Amino acid sequence: MFENEKISVVIPVYKVEKYLKKCVDSVRNQTYENLEIILVDDGSPDNCGKMCDELAQSDERIKVVHKENAGLSAARNTGIENATGRYICFIDSDDFLSEDFCEVLYDAVQESGSDVASVALSMVREDGYKINTSDDLKEVIKDNNMYTYEGNEILKQILYRKTFKNYVCTKLYKKEILESCKFKEGVNYEDVLFMYEISKKINKITFVNKECYFYLKRYDSITATCSEKNLNDFLDVVTYRYEEIDSKGNLDKYNMYALLESIISISIKYIISKQTYETVDKKSEYIFEKLKQYLNNYENEIELLKLLNSSEKACLYLLKYNTELFYSFLKERQKLKIQGKIV
Repeated sequence: MFENEKISVVIPVYKVEKYLKKCVDSVRNQTYENLEIILVDDGSPDNCGKMCDELAQSDERIKVVHKENAGLSAARNTGIENATGRYICFIDSDDFLSEDFCEVLYDAVQESGSDVASVALSMVREDGYKINTSDDLKEVIKDNNMYTYEGNEILKQILYRKTFKNYVCTKLYKKEILESCKFKEGVNYEDVLFMYEISKKINKITFVNKECYFYLKRYDSITATCSEKNLNDFLDVVTYRYEEIDSKGNLDKYNMYALLESIISISIKYIISKQTYETVDKKSEYIFEKLKQYLNNYENEIELLKLLNSSEKACLYLLKYNTELFYSFLKERQKLKIQGKIV
């Protein structure tokens, strides 16, 4: 263990009465004790504000900030503004941590000299069932426990999403990095946008292959991401990232991989919504055409295919030849996921 520096743990709080205490307790019980725990009550209409104040009475490290509701990004920015630690991490208030989460991350940034470090995420349902999220890692992780990336490799890892994923909450950041890269307010899928923007400002990142962050998979959060605004915001963020990277003329296959992975994800949400939105159709078609064009240009030497699993390959070719079959394929896979037959 290196000499302790203060870590500020920012926890935005909104309508999470059922989960808040477990989340905060998992932070209070960290083996790394030099913490500042900032609970940002984002104008929660339930008893969360009162719970925050009560929790602060039980631990002098807890600081509570009450504010008018302005969304997750604004709450995180408020946490950054109130943080006094050398490092900052973010925890969603319905999730929880292993007791060594902060220690593992702090040791990683100190040992590697990185600006940002990340651990692996484990997805857990409300009934306690653990959802397998490690298959992607098996494709790229060999034997080492810690991987450090520099330069162009940083953005490549963010686009490929096998180790260094777009989750904001699995990471520890140097505070000065965050002060120059705030969260964009008023948009959904701020994590995707934030991780892309922060990739421009960091010199080195480290991934530790240890599950220390536990993400609660809530049904109500899944359905909430299927609204028209959420679908449109996601497509806007993904398109912006694709076009900016494409304009620089590098990382073509990784940029295309990210575009395909994103359109598969958003198409599944679109299916779940059971709605039809003209703007979503139009924005999706733009991405479909980009993928078709890439496949037409590079089909004989398709470097992209080396990055894809079998399901992703099927999706890519279905997009080229029959969009309706693409949606049908995803619909059937979603049924199997609900039945627990596939991950």
